[in-house]
Amino acid sequence: ASAAALTPGYEPINWTDEVSGKNFPFFALLDADPVAQRALASSPALKAMLDAKRVAVMSAADNCGAKIACHVAALQWHGDDIVKGRDALAAVTRSGALAATLQRMRASGLFALDGALNDEALVAKSWERAAAGVNRLMAVYALGEAPRYPAIDAISHDPATAAYGQVLHTTIGLMAEQAKGWDRFYQPGREFALRLLRLNYRDEAARHEPMQAGENAAAYRRIPTIAWADFPYTVALVPGAGLSDQMEREHHAISPMGMQIIEIAARRYHDRKVPLIIVSGGYVHPKHSHYAEAIEMKRLLMRDFGVPEDAILVDPHARHTTTNVRNAARLMFRYGVPTERPALITTQQYHLDSIAAPAFDVRNEKELGYRPYVSMRRLSRFEVEWTPNVLSLFADPTDPLDP
Repeated sequence: ASAAALTPGYEPINWTDEVSGKNFPFFALLDADPVAQRALASSPALKAMLDAKRVAVMSAADNCGAKIACHVAALQWHGDDIVKGRDALAAVTRSGALAATLQRMRASGLFALDGALNDEALVAKSWERAAAGVNRLMAVYALGEAPRYPAIDAISHDPATAAYGQVLHTTIGLMAEQAKGWDRFYQPGREFALRLLRLNYRDEAARHEPMQAGENAAAYRRIPTIAWADFPYTVALVPGAGLSDQMEREHHAISPMGMQIIEIAARRYHDRKVPLIIVSGGYVHPKHSHYAEAIEMKRLLMRDFGVPEDAILVDPHARHTTTNVRNAARLMFRYGVPTERPALITTQQYHLDSIAAPAFDVRNEKELGYRPYVSMRRLSRFEVEWTPNVLSLFADPTDPLDP
């Protein structure tokens, strides 16, 4: 990660490997801190954990064959591993060697859900969450366990076949050849997890990144010049309306409802209710779609409704309504949109009925662990008013396609 991007202010972070950095920011920030790296390498307990994983990988390469569960057992973090790692990291934290990493963790907002913890507890919790994310990736994309939304997020192969087992055995063999070069205790598990994502064509988290230098560059440059007092709301968020009919999925990039709801936002922009529109929707419906709904909505807003590119922000990563709102909040905090002022959600009335209902609060708390909004109230058939919650910056390692 670039040092400039890790200063306070929640600026976007450009990761060297976007899938790895976005899924496992704790590990990525340790990677970027040479003082932390030396301390981790000199910890006898962490060195022992790394040595044990080296042996496990070598043994799996020699003995597991095409048995997927055998490979997963070698690489996943077991309960005693997590405890040992937590205790060893506590000692490293007390030594002061993680001071720079901790400063960057707190400044980034990526650990906001645990931000009230002291340094030692924050490191411990971040390790536990990252280890859980590694294990969850293996469970879903090696063993074939169901993710939260199986229709769009599930494994791409049949884990019961010998063919996939042979692919993973080959993967472990490649890892065994590089095992001597590992010097950080978390490298083996992270490496296998990231390879599983690649083998399943699941790079969604990295697509269009860095957005502030690409799809969002024009609006990102304009944001500091906006006279916010001239508008009653900061943004109009348009959550996706995914393709549902089989014919739509096979032949079209955007749904009929998607065509309607962008007009709602375009009218709010032209009526000067908002200076910006955020369109949100990833590569979903169907699974492995070639189209990101947000990108398609941006294209139509410009072509059909005369909205300029510098008035449109895209979130091409969200896969559910909860993350539509969360990711919009993230863009607002990271890009400098005033987050104390109210924003809008604009979409069709049936979707807004569910967003404005108390059940949506419950769903967010269950799936995200918090509500990505501080307040929310229904204004009209097509509008909800809301203000973003800074906890939305929290990166969730158990949701690997949009962490």
